[in-house]
Amino acid sequence: MVWDRFRWVHCQLDTLCRCFPPSIRAALNELPTTLDDTYERTLQGIPKEKWQHAHRLLQCLVAAIRPLRVRELAEIFTIEFDPDAGLDLVEKWRPENPEEAILSACSTLITVIDEQDTKIVQFSHFTVKEFLISDRLRNSLSGKVSHHYIPLNSAHMLLARACLTVLLQLHENVDEELLARFPLARYAAQYWVEHVQFENIASGLQDAIQCLFHPGRAHFRIWTTIHDVSRRSKSLEYHFLGRSPPSRTPLYYAAFCGFTELAEYLIVTHNEDVNAKGGLYGTPLHAASFKGRLDAARLLLDYGADVNSTKGGEIPLRLAYKCQHFEVMKLLLSRGAKVDLRDEDYIGTVLHRASWDGEAEAVELLLQHGADVHARSPVNLTPLDLADANGHSEIAQLLLGYGTPSFAVGPLVGSASQVWFAPSFQVAGDPSDRVNWTARPPHRSHHLPFRSRGGPVPVQSREYHVLGGGSVWSATMALMAYDAYDPEPLFRSDDTGTSDSDETFDLIPDIFLMTPNPS
Repeated sequence: MVWDRFRWVHCQLDTLCRCFPPSIRAALNELPTTLDDTYERTLQGIPKEKWQHAHRLLQCLVAAIRPLRVRELAEIFTIEFDPDAGLDLVEKWRPENPEEAILSACSTLITVIDEQDTKIVQFSHFTVKEFLISDRLRNSLSGKVSHHYIPLNSAHMLLARACLTVLLQLHENVDEELLARFPLARYAAQYWVEHVQFENIASGLQDAIQCLFHPGRAHFRIWTTIHDVSRRSKSLEYHFLGRSPPSRTPLYYAAFCGFTELAEYLIVTHNEDVNAKGGLYGTPLHAASFKGRLDAARLLLDYGADVNSTKGGEIPLRLAYKCQHFEVMKLLLSRGAKVDLRDEDYIGTVLHRASWDGEAEAVELLLQHGADVHARSPVNLTPLDLADANGHSEIAQLLLGYGTPSFAVGPLVGSASQVWFAPSFQVAGDPSDRVNWTARPPHRSHHLPFRSRGGPVPVQSREYHVLGGGSVWSATMALMAYDAYDPEPLFRSDDTGTSDSDETFDLIPDIFLMTPNPS
């Protein structure tokens, strides 16, 4: 390929630039013929006494989830990787000049760049990483460089071990001075879980993970203070702004991360409460449901977790649905989850939400477990109304197959499933006068813009015809659009009609409330 040739030329020129003039001709005669040959020669040129450190540094660069800074990567020099030595970090092993130490170990395979006033270590070309993890290197015919091959699982294992080693050195309150003393601490706090989750290498680090999660030690608190993995953001703001962080329990985070064996260890050995609120989403079962940790959820239920807990504001079933974890939903429903239980979601039951979203698999699963197809939302809408309002015809058919539409309440309730219906409304003036309404099947759909706090918002509407009769009348219809999190009306439209003509009104069945006076 073209980039192969350019990279090969660059490497040869770099080699020649390092030669003294008398040796240039000999160097030209010995140039490798391919890019792979070039990298093999570079690897062979790494001094034997530096090979082990070089290999570890290259493993870290292969596995790193984000680019590593010079001081972060140089921490690898300080970590004791002897399996018999435990997790130990020797600060006196830090090189005086981290950049020079890294470059001297890895030769021309890496480079250091300046990025936003920070020095970043990276491979000198993307083909270097590709070669190091390739079968070409592992099966090299020369036999002299195959030990440089880097399997991805071993690279993640090494970096996970380094991260855990650093976190287990932190025994003091977190401040900038402590983080400056351990340059890899921020990276370790944010990414160690992802390294451990790679191909389930956690089994080889159980002792270190149990130590980190020990309820009686400071390590867990310090880790979640530096970075709250459940929030996917830096959480040091709580410390530096003087705010109290949310209550956090080791069991909640074990469930959130999917560490099932660790969760059982915490329950059995440390008597962790399976129903205690332990993080942003609620109980450990909430965390497992949100992340789709099927095994962890099953374990928690086996130990008595409340399948219908609302300690996080939402029930575990809704969290599993929101993140499309249908296997977790099946587990929760089979263990007694109340399919029609309401929580803080403004739209109604989980069936309301799934119908609105058009999620056929979830809707069918909920219906199979007895979800009420006639359940009313806070604004008196059925799941069928919401499915129709959003144009989900497949969902509407599913819902119709599990029940007949209701005729009990106003012109918008059940309208999606009816060819017609005729409730009546009180009109202004003579109370004895009534206006009969007939809703015909919608024959067109358009978007009616209205202004909310965020600017114009497109709202799907349906067109219905109103047939009046009797003496002259005037009627007022209020269309109220609601913000999802604030029920204060944002939009109002008043329409007046007369009895001797047909009037057309644009109704917004998914977001407004009208209460008729039944005849």
